[in-house]
Amino acid sequence: MADPAVSQFALWLTPIPSDRRWLSKIIQDYAAAYDAPMFEPHVTVYSGIYSAQDDLPKILSQRVVPQLPIALEVTGLGYTENFFRTGFITFAPNEALTALSHGIRDRLQSPTDYRLEPHLSLVYKDLSLDQKRLAMLRIILSVEFITFDTLKVVTPSAQDWFDISGWREAFRLCAVS
Repeated sequence: MADPAVSQFALWLTPIPSDRRWLSKIIQDYAAAYDAPMFEPHVTVYSGIYSAQDDLPKILSQRVVPQLPIALEVTGLGYTENFFRTGFITFAPNEALTALSHGIRDRLQSPTDYRLEPHLSLVYKDLSLDQKRLAMLRIILSVEFITFDTLKVVTPSAQDWFDISGWREAFRLCAVS
């Protein structure tokens, strides 16, 4: 039985409006082409659990605001057998992103062993590897960087993370202009 005082969450970086628009269009196109779910463009910074003892808003405000916005260098496209990495944009390692992920993990009462692999998913769908490869050949990226200015705490549905339509934003922090 799950502990009601413990909640699953993911921390997402979401792109600035200009990058969000074109990324959302790509996600919409994949959703239509593959009968796949729609979702907000994001890079997962950390995924784990928090408890009543964790003051997550305080942890995030202390760790995040000074580091936003973050520009991530695009290195290409990828796909894996993993449903949550069906097809995605890959990014170069980034010291600020790594420090942010580790800084949040280190301040939680019950940290998980989350492995940061910066990527931005474009489609979630059970497809063969060949179909995933072909799907990623449909686009050409002409940007060198994608900039992120908002961190969101997202929680899964009562079922689990696979119920994408049930994902909920708990709160957000934005870069100070």
